[in-house]
Amino acid sequence: MKIVLFIFLILIFNKSLLAHEKKDKEIQEENMDELFLGGDENKKNEYREETGEKWDIFGYFESENFFSIGKFTDGERPHQNDIVKFEERARLNTKYGNDFFYGKASFDAYLYAHQNKIKPPRKSGTVDVHEFYVAYGEKLQLKAGKQVFNWGSADVFRIVNYSDQKDLRELFLIDEDERYRGVYALDIKYLFSDYSFEAFVIPSSARQLLPGKGTFWEMKPKAEAGLPIIVISPDTKKSLSKNASYGMRSGGTFGPVDMYLSYFQGENNQMIFYPEIYWKLPLILPWLIVMNPDFSRVNKIGLDFAVNIQKLALRGEAVYTPDQPAIPESTIASNILWLSSTDIITRPRMKKAPYFSYTIGADYNLWGEYGLFLVEYSSSHFIANDNKYQKDFFSNILFIALEDKFYESRLKVGANFMLRLSNDGGWVPGLNIAYDFKNGIIVSAGFMLIYGQEDEMLSMYENHDIFYAKARIEF
Repeated sequence: MKIVLFIFLILIFNKSLLAHEKKDKEIQEENMDELFLGGDENKKNEYREETGEKWDIFGYFESENFFSIGKFTDGERPHQNDIVKFEERARLNTKYGNDFFYGKASFDAYLYAHQNKIKPPRKSGTVDVHEFYVAYGEKLQLKAGKQVFNWGSADVFRIVNYSDQKDLRELFLIDEDERYRGVYALDIKYLFSDYSFEAFVIPSSARQLLPGKGTFWEMKPKAEAGLPIIVISPDTKKSLSKNASYGMRSGGTFGPVDMYLSYFQGENNQMIFYPEIYWKLPLILPWLIVMNPDFSRVNKIGLDFAVNIQKLALRGEAVYTPDQPAIPESTIASNILWLSSTDIITRPRMKKAPYFSYTIGADYNLWGEYGLFLVEYSSSHFIANDNKYQKDFFSNILFIALEDKFYESRLKVGANFMLRLSNDGGWVPGLNIAYDFKNGIIVSAGFMLIYGQEDEMLSMYENHDIFYAKARIEF
């Protein structure tokens, strides 16, 4: 019986098509540290002249509407309803900064107008703190509070981003600015002329947000040998003393290449699920597999780079983990978790093994000013005795995208395609069209189709095809 080993990397790609064209407010939000803390003095002066003030409030209102267009199975859609989500969302960003001090707060508010028959029903609305921190310094910078690190250079599969909390609740269609949520941390950075050194401590690691039970993206692996499989969502309650994480990153510009070396020690950001097998006595017949998350502490050494060669941009990331949790292919050696006169629960013994992951990608300006072709590939494997361990749940993934803009950049059109490079791999095509009215109003629509084939991951979402329509008002 094959045991499923789940390792989630960053699998949210819809908004990456438009990642190269950001609004002015988004650019401000991403580069605030450079503007206020140790950045180019001319840029800081230009910013002060443009804004005329050091205090700013901005954000947007957005309506997201997802509809299932998958074919009917047994008289029903994949989620018993055509409507997947009616969500009204608002983000409020506020910031204050001068030469030496900078603070930022970012809040997300959600209102769900449709419960979509989820049992138990989700909250009709909620407010989340996305970022909330203060920073001080120029060359030597200190930052404390809830913050997003966003380490790495890749567009889609950012594997050196060890610390940020991943939001995987809407696996394939989450907005780009929602991929990572902030974590409470103390960060210190020193800026040299072309280089920098950064180190952080996170008192309590923020575990990934997975799709909830009963939702459209609920994880439902196919039954093996007739045995049902249940996936348990991670427990977000954690101890401050046992889950602290540490990391550092150093690098900068070396001629035409931006390169950074990083190290991380703490809770593994790759979500690994281990199986607990339920048996019936006295015949010892398995009747259920429960997949539980593992939060082992690991050490990671990473390298990421980016280089521009005229119209060609190359990016890459590589991570070596000497103590990655591994489940042997043979499940004979198991630990007994529970034993009674009628039942027994066992768990395969996990080992530690050296592990290597990498991402390589490029984008090329094909024609005109905005015609762009992007390709990115991600893979990972155990270095020693690779064939003796369970194969990665997420590996050998190729992502391709093509985008262009028309009518003075108002109309944006993008097509994307994700493929598992294996004989039984699934594939996911998608299309997105957006129109910017240039007055703060942006509307977009698109679709995504999933052909799961026999792929371990994508087969869970076979026929979860979606059409979506969005509208955003920025202020």
